[in-house]
Amino acid sequence: MENSVAQPTPPAKETTLKYLLLLLLVLPLGAFAQFDPATADVAPSSTAPRFTKAVVLDGRLDESDWKKSSPATNFWETFPADTSLAAQQTEIYFGFDDRNLYVGAKCYINGTNFVIPSLRRDYRAGGKR
Repeated sequence: MENSVAQPTPPAKETTLKYLLLLLLVLPLGAFAQFDPATADVAPSSTAPRFTKAVVLDGRLDESDWKKSSPATNFWETFPADTSLAAQQTEIYFGFDDRNLYVGAKCYINGTNFVIPSLRRDYRAGGKR
């Protein structure tokens, strides 16, 4: 018979602290993972195809001509820091016909219950306060 000595299991609190410490050490690395200085100054680009059918200005981008456009995407945050891709992305579409330039946007956001506590940030360009 083999003598085996059972190893004591670490207390739950000690194990939790180890995982928390590991998480705190690794988590900040993810903040820098999306910032690539080589592509940080590359502006979003898009195509603007010629529209062949009438566009209904109803806030929907469901006409077939919109599907010919490749949207501008991958926008960056500018506030509070300018080194992160926007958490909720926006797609901007363009198209034209003989008389008009059409611009359509799909703005993605989490949630539906919005409260705006202050407009101060939107008016920080100067002027009277």
